[in-house]
Amino acid sequence: MQSLKGRVMGKMIFKFQILLYLITAFCHYTPAQAPTAALRVMNVTQSSLSTISFDLWLKNTSTVELHYYIGQYFFEFNKNILNGEVVIE
Repeated sequence: MQSLKGRVMGKMIFKFQILLYLITAFCHYTPAQAPTAALRVMNVTQSSLSTISFDLWLKNTSTVELHYYIGQYFFEFNKNILNGEVVIE
């Protein structure tokens, strides 16, 4: 037969497990739809022989609010057009 202290401790552990389950079940917020966006390069101009300027346009294409914090973009191009210039990679 369990002692009173053992039964109380068992109930406390059970309540803690239920609380932990509820916290983990409701803390993982996942939106119903992941935000999507379209990225376009526009207004491309060659301002000098070695400089190209352009604008990046980011458009939200979903119904979910888009939160944009930081971005890093890589552009691939034909290196044969450089006419002997050096590319820093």
